[in-house]
Amino acid sequence: MCDDTGLDKDRGARPDERIQGALGQDYNGDPFSMFLIGGEEAVPNPRLVDLVEKARKERGIDFRFGGFRAIAEHYADKIAKIDDPDLQVSDQVEANPVSTGCYVTRIKIKQEFRRLENLVNEAERWATVAYLMGGDYPSECLKQAWRDIVFVAFHDAITSTHIDSAYYELRDMLEYAECEIAHVMDSAFETIEDNIKANSNKTHLILYNSECWERSDQATVILCGTRGRPMLKGPGGEPIEVLDAVAEGENVKVTFQTPNVPALGYVVVEVVPDAEPLHAGEITVGGGEIENEFFVLKADERGIWSAIDKRTDRELLDTSKYLLGELILEEDIGHPWGTMQPPSFEEGLSKYTTDVRIRKTDGLGEIILTGTYKGSDPNVKILSWKQRIRLYKGCDRIDFHTEIDWDTAQRRIRVAIPTNIKTNEGVYSIPYGAIKRGKYEPDMSQLPSTNGDWPAINWVDLYGESEDRGYALINVGTPSHKIEDGVVYMSLLRSPTDSWCLNEPEYYDCPDFEGARDAGQHEFNYSLIPHLGDYRAANIERRAREVNNLLACRVLESSGGKKLGLSHSFITFDAPDNVIVTALKKAERDDSVIVRLAETAGESAEVSVAIEGAGKKTSLVNYLERNEQPVSGKMELGPFKVVTVKLSK
Repeated sequence: MCDDTGLDKDRGARPDERIQGALGQDYNGDPFSMFLIGGEEAVPNPRLVDLVEKARKERGIDFRFGGFRAIAEHYADKIAKIDDPDLQVSDQVEANPVSTGCYVTRIKIKQEFRRLENLVNEAERWATVAYLMGGDYPSECLKQAWRDIVFVAFHDAITSTHIDSAYYELRDMLEYAECEIAHVMDSAFETIEDNIKANSNKTHLILYNSECWERSDQATVILCGTRGRPMLKGPGGEPIEVLDAVAEGENVKVTFQTPNVPALGYVVVEVVPDAEPLHAGEITVGGGEIENEFFVLKADERGIWSAIDKRTDRELLDTSKYLLGELILEEDIGHPWGTMQPPSFEEGLSKYTTDVRIRKTDGLGEIILTGTYKGSDPNVKILSWKQRIRLYKGCDRIDFHTEIDWDTAQRRIRVAIPTNIKTNEGVYSIPYGAIKRGKYEPDMSQLPSTNGDWPAINWVDLYGESEDRGYALINVGTPSHKIEDGVVYMSLLRSPTDSWCLNEPEYYDCPDFEGARDAGQHEFNYSLIPHLGDYRAANIERRAREVNNLLACRVLESSGGKKLGLSHSFITFDAPDNVIVTALKKAERDDSVIVRLAETAGESAEVSVAIEGAGKKTSLVNYLERNEQPVSGKMELGPFKVVTVKLSK
């Protein structure tokens, strides 16, 4: 930019005459006028202060520099009505959709951000529990992890509208954050485990649940130095079912159905290694079916063409257009921000399936689909995939694990969930809430371009009111969705080649954006939950959080303490299912504990919360942990309300 001559502070700044023109606009004074000077890439004009002062004297108008605080005082009455049920809200209040390519471009940034955002929140919770047991609270480690993660959430970072070198730096920041998080988690778990009384002559696993409700799920752990299938026992000696056990090098990877793990608590599981010989289950080549207590999935040489809900004896799919979980190759001509012209084709990839296998164990049914693109698209150099679709015993969820290796240009990969409820509408999860959205007309003629997709934080739900049933698609860091005629589409990858403003020779020459094509190997996890009732009745918000926040499972290294038993909860939480704990941390200014609560279904609720070891004095505070308001009895949460609670001694 400076051609080795130093930075020209005037280059890129708004000229004096444009600032003077802005300050010379008509003033309506109701209650104030805002003058926006400069743009997102504009360098501040070094004479701005003098120009504003000159305009103040010449026009006799009180020009001020200000931000939110300066504006908020003029809207205090409207802000006070935020919980008014009669408040009229603009249809455009959410500012979506916009630049929809950002939902998908350089997808690993989104996936890693989602994973670590959840993980640092979990680390903060266990660090607080350990602190209340006498451990040190790792303020600086958590602060650094949060700084790195939040930086990646910044404009042009998580959106992936940047050059390759910035992408690698952002990935490094996430890696550094994960190191800090691992240190915090290990330290917290060691403090907790030092207080657990367990037989030191036996091998134990310990499962941690950071959520505010009791839960059971599948857990997977690597048992080192064993060769056989283990036997697992719960805290009372009861047998725990091993769903799958396979060799992984010289170790064994074990998946089992966990006992109930208490809210914000743990449970200890005894391991008897090498109890039986390993058996990978029955494997057949070609089409077939798998089933559990809830579903029957049927596959042929192309993929899954039928899904039966055994609870209602109902077919769940309409596979006239796409099969369940079928990958779709679509033209996507554009840049990292978005698609700039309607796709000229979309092609289902099930016809390129090369291998279908069925694997069955006592606790698992798995359909394995392998494929390689053999079409004539000149923009596809490499495209191959492997999908594992799993039904676990006792689980009313269909899990997908998809691996894709690709090298393409101007293309997109979607996955299709073809339901038989014909609608274009769905409920999409947003931060601490949900919103109904329908199909809209894409606009690719100008910036910011939109292609028909909407963002969803953890899930999107399609519901048929007349049949009172629906489908929830849970994503893990792949937020781009749309619903058309009952088919839920989720975008996994795109490969833009237009740099747009990443390379503007007039200002800078930064041509390293080849990585935006996302060539290479990728892995995706997502789950489908067919359910009765709507998303509220099916508790989809909690179910999605369980998919995104797996139970932590590790070997119990330290035991012999006398304070805690083999199962324990550190929280007393009296609340309906629509209320969740979204944060638990030490207060910033004193030794109190902060708990943040959110209502997630749009329904009022009454709540009380207590954390073991924290004080009993309860106050409501703001996000900055100020303005304490004492609370006695239960707290009331309005629809989609988020409140911050301070527990003091």
